[in-house]
Amino acid sequence: MKFLPPGYNTKELEKGVKNKWRWEWLGEVDASGEKWSKWLKKPDKVGIAFCEVCAKSINYKSNGKKSNLGLTFIVLKRYFECKENRFKAILIN
Repeated sequence: MKFLPPGYNTKELEKGVKNKWRWEWLGEVDASGEKWSKWLKKPDKVGIAFCEVCAKSINYKSNGKKSNLGLTFIVLKRYFECKENRFKAILIN
């Protein structure tokens, strides 16, 4: 899987996707105080993010309604803050 560099223009890649990738998510801070950029990567796949903590793909492209940061943001936040991933994050830090 190829990962895109931060700031890469994903407009063409995400064309037609309901919820689009936002590079500013990488600046968010998780429950342990780490920036999401430490564990969240954007592969060259439509509507997919990748968690380096558990080596799983996260589908964000069709997550219903949006809040001010988007429901996708909420889905990613809940994903990392689940008990299993917090434990794994502690192990790799």
